Amino acid sequence: MEPAQQDSQNSENGQPQPFWLRCWTRLKNHFDFTLKGSVGPTEVTPKTKPAKLFLIAVTGVVVIGSVIFFFTQIHNIYNYFKKAPPRDPTIEVFLPNPTRESEGAFYQDGAVQKRGFDTAMMAAEDWPNKLNVDFQPMSLEESPEMLLQRMKNLYETNGATFFVMTMSTKVGGILRHFESWHNECVRERRREPVLIATAASAPNLADAANGVLRWYVRSEEESSTLAEYLRWKLSVTRAAVFYITRNPNLANDDYGTRGMEVFRDRFSSLGGVCDEQFRFYVTAATAKTAVGSFLARYKGNNHQDTEDRGVFIVGYGDMVRVTIDELLAQGFKGPIVCASTLTELNCQPKDTSADNRIFTVLPRTSASQAQLQGDDKNVVFFFAKKVLLRVLELTAKDRNSGTFIERWKSFSGETQLDQECLANGDIIVRLDVVVAEQWRYQP
Repeated sequence: MEPAQQDSQNSENGQPQPFWLRCWTRLKNHFDFTLKGSVGPTEVTPKTKPAKLFLIAVTGVVVIGSVIFFFTQIHNIYNYFKKAPPRDPTIEVFLPNPTRESEGAFYQDGAVQKRGFDTAMMAAEDWPNKLNVDFQPMSLEESPEMLLQRMKNLYETNGATFFVMTMSTKVGGILRHFESWHNECVRERRREPVLIATAASAPNLADAANGVLRWYVRSEEESSTLAEYLRWKLSVTRAAVFYITRNPNLANDDYGTRGMEVFRDRFSSLGGVCDEQFRFYVTAATAKTAVGSFLARYKGNNHQDTEDRGVFIVGYGDMVRVTIDELLAQGFKGPIVCASTLTELNCQPKDTSADNRIFTVLPRTSASQAQLQGDDKNVVFFFAKKVLLRVLELTAKDRNSGTFIERWKSFSGETQLDQECLANGDIIVRLDVVVAEQWRYQP
């Protein structure tokens, strides 16, 4: 029987067979005809063996290819649903564990930040379409790798997309790890994680191209403004610096170290002296000893205790208060300039007798806005509140993290402060030096 005749019998009840089956039947009949037509119904000569083997090989390749294709598609479908953006992204706030406030300055700052974040959430309580906010307490011991892994887990399981993080040391440590992860997500066409830092130090911290933004009083403006005030306004020629550390035997706090460096460089550039022997990294527990060493070194150098000598303090929590208390208790009579964390009530000395020579900075409001009042004078509280409100506002209008950074940088509608948003996602907040009547307040 010819192949065409055989093919004509391959339909049942006049219904044509599927195309792939008709092709297979033609191929099979072709080889059957070739093998049987000239030799006999069962005899296979050496010349016909290659044809049979070729048919078997083609069949094997088709079957194996089909299996591979099938499992590849199943794998792709699995990955698609695994990586699909969640319906509702979340905002995750990483801050020092506020329930551990009694354990030192790191956690004390977290308690102040939490009040600011809570205030923001209350202000946005009735906003439509706002994202959920979850708080992620950090411990002092957590490494950058541990924090990044927590973020990744929240990203996969909880829809976490927008990460607000406080504390310079934590932000500085995780920065490069986060940028690498952000870029990996962009390459894989996954939703883009965004990090919004409310931290002062870490030079070159903001990097909008790699998903990192910052809004806070920067060390560059804070420390240089106070150096200028001490040198120019108060005519101080020699300055000592007390800067916070987490380890009493090692300078390892980014905020303290960066603040000291900026102050030192600016004060020296103006003709002042800020010798290494008068720069002390301290904790609340070591402040008394450090102040004693500072005063003893001055006396040993035959300096008189006059107002041509000043002190700069950069830190947070009880380290600031205890250092000021010790300076006053041990008889220091010169001017004292402090980082903006002095605006936190727990950082302020109870003794008010020296208020007329203690100075700090506050954010400058724009011309059309009133001066900061009440709790808003507390810089740590204020920026915790402002940052979260800003994230909530922008994400309530559009949850797309891919466009969030450009919308953040536009800063439309934000008119309270005199500030400038840079192309890299950083913000310069302009500052004013203030006296005790402005930094002491009733909440």
